Amino acid sequence: VYNIQFSAQLDKTGGSATDVFIWIRVNGNSVPYSATKVVIDGPNNEIVAAWNWVLTLSEGDYIELAWQSPDTAVILLAAPPSGNIPEIPSVILTVTWASNVST
Repeated sequence: VYNIQFSAQLDKTGGSATDVFIWIRVNGNSVPYSATKVVIDGPNNEIVAAWNWVLTLSEGDYIELAWQSPDTAVILLAAPPSGNIPEIPSVILTVTWASNVST
C-alpha cells in the first residue's frame, strides 16, 4: 500500500477560464474515481493542484500522473529563480510506502 502525493503549478498563457482534469493511472489504466476537476480563471492566475491517493500496488506496477484540459493555453508552469526565491518546479510527486496490508 502506497501513499501517492503530488502538487502541480498550473497556469494559462492566454484566454479565459477553463477546466483542468488530473487523475492517476496504474499500468496505463485510469484508476476509477481518481479524477478531480479544477478551474483556472485565466492568464496569470496560477493555481496549485495538490492531493493524494492511497493505492495497493504489486511488484512491477507503474504509476502515471495524468492531466488534460480542453484549452491548449493551459501549462504546467516551471519558473527560474528570482532574487532570493528558488526555482518553481512544475510538478512534485512523492510516493511513500505505507503498509504491506492491502486496503
